Amino acid sequence: MENKKKVAFAALCLSLLAACASLPQHVRNEVATDSGLVLIHQDKSLRLYERAGFDPARFGQFALERVEVQTDASLNAQQKNEQEKLGAELQAQLGKLITPHASTPRLRMDIRLQDIQPVSPALNMVSIVLAFVPLDTGAVTVETTYRDEAGTIQAHRIERLSGSVFNIKASFSEYGQHKLALSAWAQLCAMSAACLGKALSDE
Repeated sequence: MENKKKVAFAALCLSLLAACASLPQHVRNEVATDSGLVLIHQDKSLRLYERAGFDPARFGQFALERVEVQTDASLNAQQKNEQEKLGAELQAQLGKLITPHASTPRLRMDIRLQDIQPVSPALNMVSIVLAFVPLDTGAVTVETTYRDEAGTIQAHRIERLSGSVFNIKASFSEYGQHKLALSAWAQLCAMSAACLGKALSDE
């Protein structure tokens, strides 16, 4: 009987968390269909739009414009500060990873973090007791606009990131999972064209 309760609890948590880790049908500020971009890839956590004929290999590097955090009006001051810190830390990391050279064509990255779903440490304490893993891994939507030197949008990537059940320590912090997920995203998407074009097939 006890095992059945554990299984039912785990199944319920997984179904709820899977919904949090999926992109909604529409994301705030998502690229308009009349912008000249075409949807070239879509799955439950990622949508990628690109301009016809866009080839990321033509650009030798990226340059960071800004990292913006959209917070919900219902958050208190501490929660808002914690979410804004995620953006500041991501911007600092990208600043270290990206070393632009003036002679190389660049794609300029404008990043927005939104729909941030904090982890529930209390839920994870219960799930570790009943299911032996922290089931709440949090989630955040990363929306990246890529512009060329003329300011024309060449690509638009919207991705829902979540943490891992193997990050035990981070699961007892509201935003520990987010920091790890965003750090991994930065290393992938700031260092190469791995987040664009045909490289998606290798993800």
